[in-house]
Order: sequence, then structure tokens, then C-alpha cells
Amino acid sequence: MPAIGDAVTNPETGLDETVSELVGNYAVRADKDNVILLAQTLGDTYTVVTTDANDQDVSKTYEVTAVTSNTAGKVVSVTIKDVNDATVPVQSVDIVQAVTYPSAGGGSGSGTTPVPFGTASGDINQSSTYLRGNGGGSGRNGAGVCIPYIGCAAVRPNTGGNGATGTTVNVTIAPDATKTRGGNIETVSGNLPGVIVASVGGNGGKGGNAFGNIQAARGGTAGDGGTATATTAVDILTSGANSHGVLVQSIAGAGGQGGTGILAATGGTGGSAAKGGSANAYNTGNITTTGGGAVGMLVQSLGGNAGSGGNSYGFVGQPGQGSLGGTGGTAYAQNGGVIRTAGDASHGMLVQSVGGGGGAGGDSGGLVTIGGKGGGTSSGGTVSVSNSGSIATEGDRSYAIQAQSIGGGGNAGSATTLSVSAIPAVSVGAAIGGVGGTGGAGGDTTLTFTPQRAAVGTDSSRTSSAKIATAENGTQSFMRSSCG
Repeated sequence: MPAIGDAVTNPETGLDETVSELVGNYAVRADKDNVILLAQTLGDTYTVVTTDANDQDVSKTYEVTAVTSNTAGKVVSVTIKDVNDATVPVQSVDIVQAVTYPSAGGGSGSGTTPVPFGTASGDINQSSTYLRGNGGGSGRNGAGVCIPYIGCAAVRPNTGGNGATGTTVNVTIAPDATKTRGGNIETVSGNLPGVIVASVGGNGGKGGNAFGNIQAARGGTAGDGGTATATTAVDILTSGANSHGVLVQSIAGAGGQGGTGILAATGGTGGSAAKGGSANAYNTGNITTTGGGAVGMLVQSLGGNAGSGGNSYGFVGQPGQGSLGGTGGTAYAQNGGVIRTAGDASHGMLVQSVGGGGGAGGDSGGLVTIGGKGGGTSSGGTVSVSNSGSIATEGDRSYAIQAQSIGGGGNAGSATTLSVSAIPAVSVGAAIGGVGGTGGAGGDTTLTFTPQRAAVGTDSSRTSSAKIATAENGTQSFMRSSCG
């Protein structure tokens, strides 16, 4: 009996093929999508185990009673009889059985797709360059391919496809006399920044499911965020809620979920997360926002969330493990112009690098169940802010400058949220169930002022002018200072 990886001769072609699976002790599945019966001599016997309509195992033993050879002297078919039931007619069985398997799936994503942002009457010269990497395809599910009088060969599931890497995006907006208002920008719509520049990695595809006692496939790896850079030298005015002056993001894709295991199959591991790329913004123009939650310059590098482990259901439920979150990249913002914000929670400059969360361990169900292990998370990256211009904010909870490097929170089958009042809209995940993943470390944060020119201040008595924040393993430390 050959072993997996051995060569076996296809009697029809005379060529060697590589054994990829053993079917009992009497046949093999080869790499050319053929099942080859090895019982080729008079008197050979073999036993095939199948299932009946009630999913009960049924064994049938066959004996070779005649053989047919080709002109090269190779046996190409045999005649068999049922050893235990003489009433069953003899059958002729070809030695080589071509098998059609489901398509592999799980192709990797390639290229990017632009994401449109709708504008309304009153939105003038709004600029959007938001490119998302295409996601990977879902992997093929595992299954069985059954051949009469020979038995069933397994088809193993495929890994989910990888997401595409975000492309480099570099946008410069300068005064232009040929445009309305000389190229100056105004938006009145909510949730519509004056300038949007983003490079986003594609998500990993889901791993294929498995049936029986084989491992479900791993989720696909996410694509890294690409470098995103915006340079603005025009007047930008926004009046809608959450309509930032300039938004620059490099965002990693999310890892694909591991495949689901059925019966005694183990769930697949979640796909690996990706890294946030470099996010950069340079402003020498005048930026004014009047809506709530509208930041003058918002620059973010965001690490991707890892794929969750696949679920497992059956006699023994053993779900897959979540993967590690992706690291945040470098975030840099430089202001040499004038920034004014009027709404609450509207910082002058908000610059962040955030590590992605670890994937959750899969769920399980069955007679015996085992908790899935949550993935650990990654660190925030380096954050730098340079200001030689002027920044003024009027609303509550509106820092002139806020710089944050935040490690991702660990994850598990379920999670709790710890709200940090000093940083609106930032939470740290707690890992619970199975084995919780660890939180990620925050990176370095730096503020640089040119004292001869910088003017930084806030009108709200409840808001300090500048804040540096670093979050590490769920613990956050802050340094506040009043500048200008």
C-alpha cells in the first residue's frame, strides 16, 4: 500500500501521479483528481464502508473475479462480486475513476475599489479619494466524494483568500482659479468632511467549513492599509455634524473568520490581521468647522481586527482560535495654517494610531465542548503632531490638539467594554471565555510647537488645550498641558 506523497502509476495513461489521500487500504486519491483502485489481481478482496439512509455504517466486501488489461498490459478494469450476498450481480469497475471536485475558491483579492461619498446642493469642491482593497474569496468547504463499489474520498477545505493591500494615496489640494471659489471647499451635509483621503486594506475571506473529523480551514489574511497623505492649502468650511475639515486614514483590513467544523471537525483558526499604514496630513490653509463632532484635522492609522476562530458543533465541539490583531501605523499631522472649531467634541487636531483587536475564539456545541482561545492584540504606532499655526476651539470636550497611541483590546467569545471618560468614544476590550487575549501596548506620542508662531487655545473652561494619550494593555495614561 503506497503512502501519501508516493508515486502511483495511472494504468490508463501510463504516467505517475502523486498520492494525496488513502481510501481504506485498497484505493488512493491522486493529485490529478483521480481515484485509483489498487485491487487489480484475481482473488483480491477489499471492504467498502458506506452509510445507509439512516446514517448507519454498512460494510460490503468485494472480491476480484476477472481483470481486463489494455495493450500495454496494464489492468484497466476488474469484475467484482459481493462476497456475502450471492444474489447481487457481478459488477465491472474501472480501475481509474475521474472525480470532479468543487472549485477551490479562496482566491486572493486584487486591486482597489473607490468608495463614493454623496454630496448635496451646497457642497462645493468636496474632495474624496477613498480606496478600499478588494477582499479575498471564501475557501471551499470540505466534503466527501463517493464512488460506487470503491467508497468515499475526502475533499479538504481551502483557506480563505487574502485581502488586497491598500494602495498609496497622495492628494494635494491647492488654490485653483479655474474652479468655483478658487478651489476653496465648503460642505453643508452631515458626515461629509471637506477632504477625505483614505487607503484601506481588503478583508480576508472566510475559511472553508469541514465535516467529519478533519480541520476546518483558516480564514484569509487581511491586507495592510496603504500610505495615505493629504496636503491642503485652501480654505475649508464645514457646517454639518461629524463633518471634519480634513480626514486622512490608513486602515488595515480584517482577518477572515475560520471555517466551521461539523460533527468531530475542529473549527478553523481566524485569519491574521494586517497593519495600518502611514497616515499623514499637512495644512497651510484655513480650516473652519461649526458642527458637533467635527474635527479640524483628523488623522488615523488603524490596525485591523483579527479573524475570529471558526465554530465547532457535533460530538466534540472544539472551535478555532482567534488570531492576533494588527498594529497601528505611524500617524503624523502638521499645521501651519489656521484651524477653528465651534461645536462640542470638535478637536482642532486629533491624531491617532490604534492597534487592532484580537479575534474571538469560536463557539462550540456538542456532547463535549471546549472553549475557543481569543487572540492577543497589537500595539498602537508612533503619533507625531507639529503646529506652527493657530488653533482655536469653542465647544466643550474640544481639545486644540489631541494625540493618541492606543493598543488594541484583547478579545474572546464575549467581551465587556470599559469606557474612559477622558477620551470620548474610546473603549478597551476585556477578554472573557476560553482564554482571553492580551491587550496591546500604546506607542510613542509627540507634540511639537514652534513658540514664535504657534497659538493654541480653547474657549471652554472644561477643556484643556492639548492632551497626549497612550493606552497600554487596558491601562491609559495622560499628560495635559495648556499651550498658548
